[in-house]
Amino acid sequence: MVEQELLVGSWVEAFGQITAALASTAQIREVTIVNQSMEVAGEGLQSVGNALLAAGVSNETGRLGALLGAAGAGTSSFGAALQLYGYSTAGLRLVVTGDSLQAAGAAYENLEETEELLILTNSIQAFGAALEALGASLQLRGAEKPGAAASAVGSWFQAGGGTIQALYYQTLYQKKRNTFIL
Repeated sequence: MVEQELLVGSWVEAFGQITAALASTAQIREVTIVNQSMEVAGEGLQSVGNALLAAGVSNETGRLGALLGAAGAGTSSFGAALQLYGYSTAGLRLVVTGDSLQAAGAAYENLEETEELLILTNSIQAFGAALEALGASLQLRGAEKPGAAASAVGSWFQAGGGTIQALYYQTLYQKKRNTFIL
């Protein structure tokens, strides 16, 4: 069961990261209800994926890191929803907080991680989330376009790290089960 939680959680997280990255990229040019809604959904999926990962991780440090990621993505999702309803400043502040928690969570997971590829994917995701937090901070200070661009680049780093992580768990699961699911 633990293997399935890691597999499903990592794919849910990666799908959420890709959804949020697509939304962030679109927001460089124009902020719309559609791309803001996609960001809310993408961050929400990341939160669910991280919660599933937390349930499947065997050590307390990794579990706490995944839970920090889940809390961060949930906070970012709520912040994006506030922006959707016109509360731009409050929403951006929550996005900064949420992205910072996601970065801290991914970095924290590395404290006891021994698998080199997972250390790399966690580091990529931490860097991406930190870049997203920087982008939202820039937007709070009136630098809309540079902030949106930094957030978009960060979201693609996160999506890349998350997808590599999901592929790692997919391969591990297939080797153990001697089957392919997807």
